[in-house]
Amino acid sequence: GGAARYASGLSVQPLFPAPLTQANGASGLVAVSAVRIVLRHADGSIRLVHETHRTGLFPRATWLRLLADVGFVAERVVETTEEDRHPRDVFVAVRPAR
Repeated sequence: GGAARYASGLSVQPLFPAPLTQANGASGLVAVSAVRIVLRHADGSIRLVHETHRTGLFPRATWLRLLADVGFVAERVVETTEEDRHPRDVFVAVRPAR
């Protein structure tokens, strides 16, 4: 379950462990997620890829300012969820036509 399959025959299966949250000095918390992805190729070969994602590096206001600085009109949208967790923030940005 959860595998994405592509026309090339590649199948991608993410394996998500729980994120590790750690203090990031005076700026707050950073969530560090180590992600393992299983790549199954059409020829039957398998490759395991590791990635580390750090989120929460900048305050929300900084993200909005950075997006505006490069020409986007951006807003923060908070998802609605009934799951037993905090809702996630999403930045929605549009670059107006010139």
